[in-house]
Amino acid sequence: KSEKKHGQIKITGQNLSGTNLRVDVWDEGKGISDDVIKEIFDI
Repeated sequence: KSEKKHGQIKITGQNLSGTNLRVDVWDEGKGISDDVIKEIFDI
């Protein structure tokens, strides 16, 4: 019998001024592998 593990994702926002918003995202995941992270912003 295998047991499923549940992680957490936390998203917070902060109004820095009338037109600027800071968004922080935190999770318990394993991250993005090096071969994928180098292409994350490629179109």
